[in-house]
Amino acid sequence: MPDGKTVGAGGGRYLDRLERRDGQWKVALRRLLMDWTFEVPFTSWLGTDWDNVKGSRDRHDPSYARPLELPRELPRRG
Repeated sequence: MPDGKTVGAGGGRYLDRLERRDGQWKVALRRLLMDWTFEVPFTSWLGTDWDNVKGSRDRHDPSYARPLELPRELPRRG
């Protein structure tokens, strides 16, 4: 969030209308439905092991890491 102290997250889904044109299926209309949102203090979000994990659009992205491993300590849920 802009204050640098909280993290906002949300999840939703798409409602799509597909149409076939010239033999190809394409999305003709898309609506986004937000199902949930929340904010938490930044320090409660993922724990210190994840503070420096950043995404990138190349093979340095964490999604390429194999085997995928959990952080040393998972955040505790109260």
